[in-house]
Amino acid sequence: MIAVQLPVLTSKGENGKRRAAFTEDEYDKVFDTLLNMIDNSRKKKTRLIRELLLNYMEFAVFTGIHPRY
Repeated sequence: MIAVQLPVLTSKGENGKRRAAFTEDEYDKVFDTLLNMIDNSRKKKTRLIRELLLNYMEFAVFTGIHPRY
């Protein structure tokens, strides 16, 4: 790619706003509930999906990313 082919990016959107956040107690409650749900799974597929959800949750929390709706 040569310099002429590079797109010019602009940032003309709205200024960012702080998003709602979980408190530490709320996070702990969700985390503990999800662990309980994993332990109480009857089917292997359900347990695996719940484990994956826990991984997604931890990744999102520890990296600071958020899903777009």
